[in-house]
Amino acid sequence: MVGVLQTEGLTKHFGHFKAVQDLNLEVQEGDLYGFLGGNGSGKTTTMRMILRLIRPTAGRVTLFGKDNRHHFIEIMQQ
Repeated sequence: MVGVLQTEGLTKHFGHFKAVQDLNLEVQEGDLYGFLGGNGSGKTTTMRMILRLIRPTAGRVTLFGKDNRHHFIEIMQQ
């Protein structure tokens, strides 16, 4: 199976507020996921970090086996 999305220690702080803390997630090709949670639980912040709309405080995102910080254009062309 191909790893489509992987997060390792993904974290985002806004000042003292911890929006996402140490998220480890792996999505394989063919998997189907949904983000569920209450208001302020970090769903939108996580998606924004995956799509490089905001920078994580810590951790990394890998899409199709490539780090999204260094290969984002190449990833999006896939």
